[in-house]
Amino acid sequence: METAVIEKTESSVCEGYRMIAREISATLRDNGPLWSLQKEWCSQAFQQAHAVRAMLAVHRMEPDEAFLQGARAWAEMTLMMQGTHGHPDSYNMGYGYRLRNGVPDKWYVADCGTIAVVLLDLASLLEPGDELRDRIISSVRRFADYIIAEWSLPDGSFTLGYDDFTCLDSKPYHCANAQSNLFLWPLADITGDDRYRRQAIKATRFLANWEDYDCRYYGSGVHNRSYNGESMMVSLHYLDASEEDLRQKIRHNISSNMAQWAVNNFGTEWFRQDAEIAAKAPLLLMALYLFQSRFQENTGLAEVIKQAYGILERKVQESYEAVKKLGISGAAISACNSPVELREKFFMPKYYTTEGILGMALAVYRNKESLFPLCE
Repeated sequence: METAVIEKTESSVCEGYRMIAREISATLRDNGPLWSLQKEWCSQAFQQAHAVRAMLAVHRMEPDEAFLQGARAWAEMTLMMQGTHGHPDSYNMGYGYRLRNGVPDKWYVADCGTIAVVLLDLASLLEPGDELRDRIISSVRRFADYIIAEWSLPDGSFTLGYDDFTCLDSKPYHCANAQSNLFLWPLADITGDDRYRRQAIKATRFLANWEDYDCRYYGSGVHNRSYNGESMMVSLHYLDASEEDLRQKIRHNISSNMAQWAVNNFGTEWFRQDAEIAAKAPLLLMALYLFQSRFQENTGLAEVIKQAYGILERKVQESYEAVKKLGISGAAISACNSPVELREKFFMPKYYTTEGILGMALAVYRNKESLFPLCE
């Protein structure tokens, strides 16, 4: 019964993923990689990584050379910026924060892990022997080695990074763990280096046993569930059949801490009926859709997924129409802002491009194997 509902709602997500990918591509074409609005040259590379990831997911379904070339330009700039904000092997998040004696005001393992995921995403689409592919793999290995050595704990979890020039490396940060786990699995697969797989298994065990989802340590209930949910679904994709105990722990964690929570809190804590959608809400929806599609264990969740995706599709259409009307095509599709707010938000110095997380969620709903590293 649940599968039938999901298949029916998939067909309603007809254009949103395409609209978003085209807007991302237009922004890359018109404004260049790591584009800037107003004062900042390198603005929000981390959030642009989500956008590129969404665009590449659509490219897997409907190949478009412009999408691939835009991603290459983004990767070239990202590689050039590696090591320019602190440690030589760290990525530049593009937030424009200051350095003091080589120490960043703010620098986060999690955000840079997102960048590493998207670099490998592009590498997976390039032919062996492509010079950019080789440089990407080398770059991500450097970053992985750095955070394993400097930002991981004995239990396999990762710590936060720098905040207010303070090194926060003494306790786990769930988002850093989730985002690092995302790229460690495919890095192990691409390089054949078992060190990365061992670290991914340790990170996965931490994820599977962590349940403090409403903690406020640089997160929130939706934020924490969003990143952990996707990361654990990626672990399920890569874990060997011999790791059945760990698989069952993951399934129990998502079912008890995410799926039932989503059903109980739909329309209140997330997808609130009286407010705009939180930025990370589509990512949690995507993870739950993947989970429900695989296990089909909660009828209430299937109905929530159906309703939530309907809301997203409607908001994308409204936003797209506003973008065209206001003449700000290339940087503004949003589920977080109402159409009347888009023009004002567009002129904020740190307003970033068409929402990548939203695009990722819609692409996966169209094709569950479109998003790296879940693609086959």
